[in-house]
Amino acid sequence: MAADAVLVFQGEDVVLGQVEKTLVKLAPMQPGRSYVVWAKGQLFSRNSHSTLRLEAFDDAKDSVEISFSDNQCLTSFALMVATTLPPDDDLFTVAKITGTSRPFVGGPETGTAIVKNATLVVLAVDSIRVQQG
Repeated sequence: MAADAVLVFQGEDVVLGQVEKTLVKLAPMQPGRSYVVWAKGQLFSRNSHSTLRLEAFDDAKDSVEISFSDNQCLTSFALMVATTLPPDDDLFTVAKITGTSRPFVGGPETGTAIVKNATLVVLAVDSIRVQQG
């Protein structure tokens, strides 16, 4: 099975807010190939409700919501999608991790959400087969 892998690492910590921010991205993805895309990282949170998303193409999306209301926490996240891109040379596809955050309670000054060590792994594969375990 032939495979190409690309790893993209977050350069610095990113403070999330209510406007969506791109944390890590890879562009373009080669058309006419199948991909498994995996994202991971850490979220430092204090009094916030954060949403992290992985997008690779049309319906190839995954997301996680993390809420923490008291004190502070550092938690990990992992997201994964699989997709096959059509063989269209005009197609420009981006794999990316994005995030937003809002205070759990109170005003914007009361919440903090910082993404650390976000990593995007894009693995090109010969084919994708989905089965339930």
